[in-house]
Formats: sequence, structure tokens, C-alpha cells
Amino acid sequence: FSFPGPIQVTDSSLELTAGTHGLGINGEVLFEVQRLGKGKLGAAARTGRRGREDGAGFALSGEFEFDTNLFDPAKIQVAYRDGEFSGSGTIGIREGKVRGIKSARVDAAIDGERWQATGTVEPDIPGVQEGTLTVRYDPETGMEIGGSLQFSNEMPGVKSGSLEIQVREREGEEGWALTGNGTADLDIPGIEASIQATYDDGAFLVQGTVGYEKGMLKGSVTVGVTNQVVDAEGRPTGEITERLTAFGGGSVTIRIAPWLQGTIGLRLLPNGEVEVAGEIGLPDVLEVFPEKRFDKNIFTIGLDIPIVGVAVAGQRIGIFVNISGGVDVGAGIGPGQLRELALSITYNPDREQDTHVEGRAKLVVPASAGLRLFVRGSLGAGIPVVSAEAGLEVGGALGLEGAAEAGVEVDWTPVAGLVLDARGEIFVEPKFTFDISGFVLVEADFWLATVELYSKRWQLAQFEYGSGWRFGIRFPIHYEEGKPFELSLDDVEFVVPTIRPRELLSGLVEQIV
Repeated sequence: FSFPGPIQVTDSSLELTAGTHGLGINGEVLFEVQRLGKGKLGAAARTGRRGREDGAGFALSGEFEFDTNLFDPAKIQVAYRDGEFSGSGTIGIREGKVRGIKSARVDAAIDGERWQATGTVEPDIPGVQEGTLTVRYDPETGMEIGGSLQFSNEMPGVKSGSLEIQVREREGEEGWALTGNGTADLDIPGIEASIQATYDDGAFLVQGTVGYEKGMLKGSVTVGVTNQVVDAEGRPTGEITERLTAFGGGSVTIRIAPWLQGTIGLRLLPNGEVEVAGEIGLPDVLEVFPEKRFDKNIFTIGLDIPIVGVAVAGQRIGIFVNISGGVDVGAGIGPGQLRELALSITYNPDREQDTHVEGRAKLVVPASAGLRLFVRGSLGAGIPVVSAEAGLEVGGALGLEGAAEAGVEVDWTPVAGLVLDARGEIFVEPKFTFDISGFVLVEADFWLATVELYSKRWQLAQFEYGSGWRFGIRFPIHYEEGKPFELSLDDVEFVVPTIRPRELLSGLVEQIV
């Protein structure tokens, strides 16, 4: 016999008969298809007394049994008639044959060299529903069994997905194993992504790292669903269970308010919900409000004391003593900073109104202040048009830098916001270092302009002078979230030493002498 396709005859026992009813063949032919199964054909063919015009012809019929290690039922009916091989029937896979398959039923069909079976499969995988199964035969690779399984809506954190499956013989051991690869569309608030899904001989795993953005949170997390035991670190262990568990997590940026942003841990609960809880990983310094600048003149003095002489129409005639001076101060307050933060947060992206931040922090408000003191004493002589002046000039500057610090309790909710109240004070008790200069100035005052006839300066010395002078600033701190940090010059109190220009100048002169 010359059967088509992969059929190989292994044995035959046939009887040829001839009689008044024509020719006939009785017996059977044994055959096999490698790596698929075995079959037999019984001969049942005759020719009529009038030959082929009676419609009789050569025919063989029988059955083919697929591999019973996998299929049950495994037999289908086959036939060979007029040089054409055909067959049909239903085969199945019962529970216990392949891990992950509860049952399968496929309709097999043979048409010449084409062997194929298609049907349905009921999986035994949590969260996976009924799918399709196809059996094909390749002479080189043998039987190929594949199909597609759809995910049900009972899988935590997953709304849809599918697996392309294969049933293969185990390598190096008896039996068959089910494997598959596919994708899962996640159903987690804040995530729009599809991730890889796999099934390997009982172990089901959906896992991937995806972007996360919802409400106050933004970052990336690793999420997964499995039927394996998940350890304390959120990793599948390989031990298979009968239920599905969602797992995963990561670190995301949380921006609670313009002044508060940091990183925090995110965890995927077993039911597929997202939970954020724990200490916020924050930078060392958080700026709450910006710096504000202030400048103020404390006093300015200018005295002309005539010894001999008068002033007429702006012209000084005679000899005069002049003492002038003043104090200017300035300050920079801020930026307001929270340092040494120890904050905890309870936050669920699905219930942002219940967000609660609490803990302690140190409110630090850097501040700087500067004081510029100048005193000038001179003896001058004036005649019409020309005036001459000689004397001493004293100038000194003092800078102060520091920070107001206060421990504050942080208790923040979306409704109440953040309110901070404190009082800042920075003081220093310095000695001034003065530059002392001598000068001579001779000018001619004409009607249209003043002309300098002669001038000269001498750097005489530097002296420390003064003790017990207290210099500093006081200022209130009040901040409410959503409102600008307001601090006016009227709120800033400058504490400056009492300075009498005449006494300061004479005291310095005594030190010089």
C-alpha cells in the first residue's frame, strides 16, 4: 500500500477472495504516524459481477488512536477509499493529564496529508477562562498542540489579557507540560499599561515595571499577579497555590504641596489596590517661602557750629565746626526652610481627601542684617567765594548673619493646609572696626559752579571701638499655605546701639592721639 502523508504501514494480514459475487479482500493493515499514534484498517472491498459499473470499489476502514498518554478519548474513525485517506472524530484531554488543563475537547479531521484538530479547552489556572485548542502534525517535529486562553475579570489588578499556549512533552521525563506567553492589561488606578504574562507548568505570573501617575504620585513601580506564594519582600517563591495574589511596589515622587515633595514607598495590595504608607524620603532642606529684603535709615545728623562767622546767602564766612553722621541698616529674612524632617504620611490615591501628614521639623529662617555707621567731624574756614575744610572721617560697617530656629509640629490635611508660627531673633554684641581718615578740602564757589581747588585724604588708622553695643533684629514668622509670606518693614524691629556722633568722634580722636 502507498498511503499518503506521514502514514507508515507496520504490518498487514490480507485474504484475497474470488467468487460468483466478485473479488474481495479481508483482513487488516496496521500503520502508525510517528510521534502521534497508531491505527489499523480492516479490508472491506469487492467488485460486483458486472464490474465497476455496479459502483463497488476498493475500500479500507478502521480507527486511529492518538497518544493515550495525553488524549482520552483518543480514537477516531479513518478510511482509505480509491486512493484517498480520510478520518474524523472527537478526542479530548481529561483532568490530571496536563497540569493547568481541566479538560479539552477537539474535533479531529484527516484529509489526505492534512491532519488537524480544533476545539475548546477549559483551563485549571486561576483567573483564566475557557479558550481554544488546536492540534497539528508536522512530520519533522511531530504533534504540535497550541491555543489561546483569555483572562477573566476575576484577576486582581488585571482587566483583560490572553495567553498563547503550547502543550509539549516534558524533556527527559514522561508526561506533558503546558506553557504560555502573553500580555495583561492592568486595571490599577494611575497605570495605563500592558505587561508580560507567562504560564510554565503550573506557575502563572504577570509581572512588569510600568509608569505610575495618579493624584499626588508620579514615578515607576513593579507590579505583578501570580498563583505562587509571595514572600515578605514581595517576590514569587515558586510554590504554587490555588489563588491569585497581586504584589509589587516601588518608590514614587509625592508632591503634597508646593513646599512638600519627596519620595515614598508604594505597595500593591493582594487585592490589586494601591497603598502608600511610611516615612517620606525628603531632601535635607525644604523651602517654604522665599527671602524678603528690608532697608532702613535709623538717623542722619548734620550740624554746623559757628565759632566765628556768619552764613549769608549760602556762603559761610568765618570759622565753623561741622559734625555729621548717620546709621543705615538693612536686612534679608528668609527663605523659610524646614529642616531635620521626620514626617509620615498615610495616603490612598483613591481617597486623597483622607491624606494625612504628621511629624516634626525644625523651622529655620536664615536672616542677615547690616549696619553702616559714618561720622565726620571737620573745622572749616570760609571767605567769600572760597571755603576750606579739614577734619576726620570715620566709617564702619557691621554684618550679621544667623538663623531663627524653632521646632514645629507638622499636621497637614488637604482641608486645613499648613500653618507655621514662630518668632525670630538674631543678635550680636560686636566691636566696630573703624577706618579713620583725615582730609583737607578747598573749594571755590562761583555763581555757576563749584570748583575744587585742593583736596587730599590720609588713611590714619584702624581702631576697634565700642563695647556692649547690641545689634540685631526681631521679626514674627507666620505662614499659611496658599497665601504669600507677608512681612512688612513695620514688622521688623532693628535693635541698634545708641550712637552719639560727637562722643564717638571725640573718643576716636583720643585713641588716635
